[in-house]
Amino acid sequence: MKLSEGRGIKTGQWNSNEILHGDDINGLHQFAYQNQTDILSLLAKNIASGSGKPDVVVSGLLLEWDTAMTCDLRVGAAVSFTGAYFLDGVWGFNAVAGDLFSVSIGDDTSIAFAVGGGQDRIDSLEIRPIQTDYESKLRRYKDPILGSISSAMTDTRLEYGYETQILEGTPGGSPVAPSGTAGWIKLAEVYILASATDIDQDDIKDVRSSDLWTAETSETILLVMSSRVVNHITMPAGQFKLIGAKPAVIGSEGIFITLDFVHTAEKEAYSKGFVPYRWDSDTDLAVRIDWLCDADATGGDVVWGIEYIAIKDNEQVAGSTVTVTEAFTGAGAGLMQRSLFTTRILKANIASDDILGIRIFRDHDAGGDTLDQTARLLALHLHFKRDKMGQPL
Repeated sequence: MKLSEGRGIKTGQWNSNEILHGDDINGLHQFAYQNQTDILSLLAKNIASGSGKPDVVVSGLLLEWDTAMTCDLRVGAAVSFTGAYFLDGVWGFNAVAGDLFSVSIGDDTSIAFAVGGGQDRIDSLEIRPIQTDYESKLRRYKDPILGSISSAMTDTRLEYGYETQILEGTPGGSPVAPSGTAGWIKLAEVYILASATDIDQDDIKDVRSSDLWTAETSETILLVMSSRVVNHITMPAGQFKLIGAKPAVIGSEGIFITLDFVHTAEKEAYSKGFVPYRWDSDTDLAVRIDWLCDADATGGDVVWGIEYIAIKDNEQVAGSTVTVTEAFTGAGAGLMQRSLFTTRILKANIASDDILGIRIFRDHDAGGDTLDQTARLLALHLHFKRDKMGQPL
């Protein structure tokens, strides 16, 4: 599996009238896997040797939050210098420092984490290559001694794919991620709060921030060849304007400015942002809000709403808007609650460089607004994906 054994693309070779052996043909799939691994190692070798890290994500394999406890593992490839998956033609991991194995995925993959338990924990995500037989067909066989012919169904194709696994961490007051598994490449750590039913991108530390992992910090490094990154824009309460006949009330909590929304009348606030340049136009914008209540707010819901419009040059400023509302349960007295809107700002309604107008309000008349106390906004967040490669000049 090392380039030093040939340092080139490997394949089989046969002569005229040669009687082929089954191993000669079957060896072609090993050559195919080895060639891919060798090429990836050429890209990663200088990175690995200079960093001291044995695993290199060559491209992609970034973990991006999607919704609730679900994330998307992006297309990509990685190579490891910790061992090989072939020994004398037999598939299975053998730990030999400096030997190579690789893994790649060709489609984005959904990864679901378990909800939080009684205490915080940190889970790890790992990936490894697998060998899969498929395409079963009827084939004929000749007995080498008797010369008799028989038939049997057999798999005629072999594919090198991948599998992922989540190592669930031990809950505790200061949790750390579990130790990694030999023959697997670690891709991310995910912080799961106690009783959590959703996570966000801030809870995820993938290979872009592997130096912040709590375990195996010396294992995996990213060779930056990905064109998409996850960003977010924060609109703090102090950025919103209080205008019109029903403005929210500006306040403070500690050193934070708040916007206070009473439960007896609809109040609102306005802000302006933009749809970022090089925003990935195939994705929606996720919206979260940070808020609190002075008293315990776990016994009722607040219906928060956002109304938005995105406009560009020569479009109506007072055009049609889109309104989204959702009921959220608060946290304990004085504790910040970060709530995610299930409905996003849809890609069909926006374009890069649009001016984005946002009105935030509390829909106190909605049937789901059952909390009889003031809800206090700290900030609104827009999470989005961006193509960092830009455009040609």
